[in-house]
Amino acid sequence: AGGSTTTLETATTFLNTGLVSFGNADADATVVGGTLDTATHTAATFLAGQLTTEAANGAMDLSAATLNANAALESGSGTIDLTTVTDGAGAFDLALQNGTGTGTVTATGAVTVDSLTTFASAYAVDLQGGATVTQDTNFLNDGALTLGSGAASTSTFVGGLDTTAVLGTVTLNGTIATTATDMDFGAATLGSATTLQTSDGALTSTGAITGAGQSLTLAAGTGAISLGDATTSVGGVTTLTLNSSSATTFSGAVGAADIALNGTTGLIDFTGAVTATNSLTTANQPYSVNFGAAANDSIAGDTTFLNAGSLTITGGGTTTFEGGVTATLPSVVNLQGSTVASTTGGITLGDADTGLAVTDSSIVDGSPTGIITLGDITLADAAQLTVGQGDANVISLRSVLGT
Repeated sequence: AGGSTTTLETATTFLNTGLVSFGNADADATVVGGTLDTATHTAATFLAGQLTTEAANGAMDLSAATLNANAALESGSGTIDLTTVTDGAGAFDLALQNGTGTGTVTATGAVTVDSLTTFASAYAVDLQGGATVTQDTNFLNDGALTLGSGAASTSTFVGGLDTTAVLGTVTLNGTIATTATDMDFGAATLGSATTLQTSDGALTSTGAITGAGQSLTLAAGTGAISLGDATTSVGGVTTLTLNSSSATTFSGAVGAADIALNGTTGLIDFTGAVTATNSLTTANQPYSVNFGAAANDSIAGDTTFLNAGSLTITGGGTTTFEGGVTATLPSVVNLQGSTVASTTGGITLGDADTGLAVTDSSIVDGSPTGIITLGDITLADAAQLTVGQGDANVISLRSVLGT
């Protein structure tokens, strides 16, 4: 059965101190012939059904609102400004604009609803106050998308989050979480310190995450992380922290002042060049680390690998640990056709418990005054290992096996 339609023929501002209610059921419609303003209204505002402003630039400015049913807000080219929106004790959908709307939708307060619907049209969505959405959320709008407004913001998409269809800039702020469900981004920019947390769901980006001078923390629990395209995964962040995952792949270049590999249970795979302008730290956790770029890695500071899995340097490039490197806790150190270098410090790869396996011809090139210490070396057939490159290094080798 069709719902009821209420028509307000001109621009309307509500100044009353009692409640304002637009519709009572999903099928109801309220049509306003101009702008709509309830922002100075101090009592409750209830939404149900379709609320439309029809005039050109028919802006909609609403006070704190509660859904009594599924609700759709449509303003054409006019902006939609919201404070808080909640579905209370219900479980309702909030639809923002429609397939032809172009007006930006801004919510300065929290949006708490069962589901959130957007459309493939040229408008922006700015959820400054964060959001809590129960169902899987797929943002389809063609304009920009902003989640949160600062490091203290929290946005939780319980059923999952997907922003890959958004054509405009996606800006991330604060903690963005899912609950054992997947989180998918295209390219994204950090607007403040940001934590991406999936609580055992997969975390994926198919484009670069640009730090813009902010920090990024990744926590996927037992979920896998895969970030970036073949060019760039993460760039311009102050601190990149990996707290948990089953495995993490950085498909493109990674650039940060500090990189902290605090935990994962599988492989941390850097397939693009890694640049850490201040430090790279690891933890005594059972993960492996792979540097696999054909381009060169540059890691500042004195780096110590504490992880219990393997350390592999491959790809054909040069990995420079500017202040030196120590790797005696990994299960094995693998060199596969690459160069390990230091600018000012020593190089220690392996000891009595950690072997050095060379499967393709490689170079270990310390600083002119740095000591090079290598564990028991195993050379694969036809593989060569060049140590020192003619510098006046002190070199200590435990043993060499192979040809």
